Amino acid sequence: MRHLLQSASTLRKGSRYSQAAAVLHELKFLCVESGEQSSDLYWLGRLEEAKLLRAQGQHEMAISLAKYISKEYLSNEESPGVHRLVGKWLAETRSSKLKNYFREVLETCCFTW
Repeated sequence: MRHLLQSASTLRKGSRYSQAAAVLHELKFLCVESGEQSSDLYWLGRLEEAKLLRAQGQHEMAISLAKYISKEYLSNEESPGVHRLVGKWLAETRSSKLKNYFREVLETCCFTW
């Protein structure tokens, strides 16, 4: 199934958004059907979905999905990358929510240690 994630990323980067969305839908379906909706692959697929939304100009939806992923996806390996991406997107949109987001992240980090 990892090849589906790679394909979706390549299609997104090639501006083939509808094809990338179809591949991500298939990946999500396979993960749910095999009971792997809490797996790394499932959450990386959701992150790719957020990147696709961003590429399509749906900035707020992309940020909301990435924030949801950062709260629900508990992999220590990928978590900093998700937080960085949300921060970058908030900064690019010059959002007033950036300061609040960093505060939330810092509070979460401090409470989990």
